[in-house]
Amino acid sequence: MVDVKGGKLSNPTYWNQYELTSQIDGITDTFTMPVAYASTKILVFLNGLERIVGESKDYTELSDTQIQFNYVPIVGETLEVWVIKK
Repeated sequence: MVDVKGGKLSNPTYWNQYELTSQIDGITDTFTMPVAYASTKILVFLNGLERIVGESKDYTELSDTQIQFNYVPIVGETLEVWVIKK
């Protein structure tokens, strides 16, 4: 289970985990989820650290299946997302 800000995910049965590390190629800043998720119902972890949504932060939500980092993750980093499916 992912520990979020000192607590546990509320209602963990609703959350789905996806490993997107294979999409990291050192060039791409946009990543695609295998399922559509409810808007704002996403937790993004790069190298185990939670990332913050927002244009001046770490990433933005482009659609209900894509996020775009404000920088390019490098090969060797890990990307994990937790979402509540639509």
